Amino acid sequence: MELHRLPGDIRIEAPFPVEIPVSADGKKLRVAIEWPVIEHFLGPRAAIENDVREMLQERREQIVRIVKAHLFAHGFPVDGTVTLEVDDFRHPGTEPPS
Repeated sequence: MELHRLPGDIRIEAPFPVEIPVSADGKKLRVAIEWPVIEHFLGPRAAIENDVREMLQERREQIVRIVKAHLFAHGFPVDGTVTLEVDDFRHPGTEPPS
């Protein structure tokens, strides 16, 4: 499965999910990362947009693996949105190597 980020802004506005436009095998998809995920990784720095963007870049591979796992397990969502929550980042195999 090919997953690519599409051109467009990433919306970063607490307390709303961070939304990233992507393409999954040529189909448009929106990845919505719930705000508690951002707070989980950044704590008080979640209010700093550049820190959020940096965290998303650092965890890009992990996010891709989680999105692919969602799509394999549940198929392409009817509404075109895959929502990621804190628990998605706690499952075995989703932590980046140390």
